[in-house]
Amino acid sequence: MSRAIAAMRRRAPHRVVGGIASRAAAAAAVDDDDDDDVERVLRRINRRVAIAVRAFDGSTPVPATNARARRGSPSTAAMESSSSSSMSPTSLFVWLHGFADDGGAAWAEFARAVVARDADDEATTTISTLILTPDAPLVRAPRAFDAHEGAKGDDLEVRAWFEPRLRSAPGRRADSWTCDGVDASMDRVREIVDDACAKHAIARDRVVLGGFSQGACLALACAAREMRDIGGVLAVRGYLPNRIERRVDDEDALARRPDALILAGGADPLVPVEWSLEAGEFMRARVVLNEDVGHELCADDIYRARRWLARRFASRPAVQK
Repeated sequence: MSRAIAAMRRRAPHRVVGGIASRAAAAAAVDDDDDDDVERVLRRINRRVAIAVRAFDGSTPVPATNARARRGSPSTAAMESSSSSSMSPTSLFVWLHGFADDGGAAWAEFARAVVARDADDEATTTISTLILTPDAPLVRAPRAFDAHEGAKGDDLEVRAWFEPRLRSAPGRRADSWTCDGVDASMDRVREIVDDACAKHAIARDRVVLGGFSQGACLALACAAREMRDIGGVLAVRGYLPNRIERRVDDEDALARRPDALILAGGADPLVPVEWSLEAGEFMRARVVLNEDVGHELCADDIYRARRWLARRFASRPAVQK
C-alpha cells in the first residue's frame, strides 16, 4: 500500500470491517426467512458479476446482451413498498445497474431487498417508496474491448452508461477508457427523477440514487454535479468517473453534497480502493470497506444499505412549496 493511499484511509470517514464476522453480525439481526431471501438475491447477482469480472481481465469473452434485454425489456421496474398498497409513494429509490449487465429489471429483486423494512418499525411502515430500475442504452464497445479474445469489433453491443474508467490491462491502451457518455447519462437520470417527482409529488430530499459498479459511478457523478438537492446516494463498488471532482469548483455547490454511503471491496479487481476513498473524501461520504470482498456483493452490503436507506426515508418529509 502506498503512503498516499494509507494517508487517505486514515483521513476518509470510513470503517474497515472483516467480511465474515461482519456478515454474521448482520445476519443475526434478521429472521431466517429474510436471510434466505438475501442469500438467494446475492447468488443471482454474483453469477453475473463474476462473468463481467472475467470479461474485463480478458479470461472470457465479453458477456453478450441476452435476448430478452436485446428485444427490449421494460425501461423501468417500479414498485411501491408500504404498509398499504393504496398509499401514494412518498419517496423514490432509483437503482442504476452496472456495465454490460442484462438491464435494470435484473436488479429489481435486489432493490426490493434493500428497500424492505421491518413491519414492527412504526417509523418506516407508513413510508411508501417507488423503485425505478432503468436500463442503460445499448452501445457498441469495440474500442474498450479490442484486446479481448472473442470480441467482434462493431458487432459487440453492451448496456453501458458510459465508457468505463479502468487501469490499463495487458494489450489495451491506457487511453482506451475515457468515460465518454457520462454527461448524457447524467441528463437522463435527472429527467427520470424530475418526471417521477412531478408525477407523484415527491420532495427532492426524499430521493435516493443508488447503483452498482458503473451505476454507482453515475449516481455519484449526478450527486456531485447536477443533483445536489437529493436526499442521498448509495454507491456499491463505485467511484467518481473521469475525476469529475475536478470539474466542480463552485464553493457553494461543494457545500451542498447529498448524504452518501459508499460500500467498497478491499480486494476489488475493477475498482481500486483508492478510487472509492477519493470519492468518499470528495463527497464527504461514509465509506465502508470490506477488506476480504472483491467486486461481488456480500450480505453485509444489503443489510448496511437497508439500514442506511431506512434512516434516509424515515426522516420527516420536507414540505413542498
